[in-house]
Amino acid sequence: MQYELVTAPSEEPITLAEAKLHLRVDGTDEDSLITDLIGEAREWVEQFTRRALCTQTVRLWLDGFRDEAGTTLVTPRQIDDGSDRAIVLDRSPVVSVSNLKYIDTAGTLQTLDPAAYTLSAKSKDRPGFIVPAYGYAWPSTRDVPNSVQVEFVAGYGAAAAVPGMFKRAMRLHVGWGYASREPESKVDGILARQQKAIEQLLISHRVFQFG
Repeated sequence: MQYELVTAPSEEPITLAEAKLHLRVDGTDEDSLITDLIGEAREWVEQFTRRALCTQTVRLWLDGFRDEAGTTLVTPRQIDDGSDRAIVLDRSPVVSVSNLKYIDTAGTLQTLDPAAYTLSAKSKDRPGFIVPAYGYAWPSTRDVPNSVQVEFVAGYGAAAAVPGMFKRAMRLHVGWGYASREPESKVDGILARQQKAIEQLLISHRVFQFG
């Protein structure tokens, strides 16, 4: 299982001006550095919380609808609705599924009819997941790597729609990165505590994994 970013967010949750205000930087000499730090902060927050902030398109690659042992991807006790056939989309909030493709047993890439599957993405604390629609089953696939791909849209929307808690964490992370540019710093202990504080700020907003 692996994720690929198909379409990156068109904007960051916080602006360069907001980051510079937080850092108390007035000049423009370090704009490029701070811009990079903003992107790194967003990526870190997304990875830590298992969320997507501004709208983006992601592709999930799987080696089939079932694992090598022939068992289903998710056990019944792991999905609240009792399904044992779910494809978990570990980027919340999931907005929509763009397409679901698979390589059939003949080796041909097929696009599964959207009527054949259902997206469940209403919980804010659990990943969205896809299950076969009523009366359908997942098709058979060729036994090759990355035989199934799911492209989906995730995120809160534009920057204005991203919850303030994540923006605050990003500003703190930018500050941490700005202060720790040198490999050897006299304030390493302070920086480590600041990083831990960022994690504590976000821990209650982390999306729970199934299982």
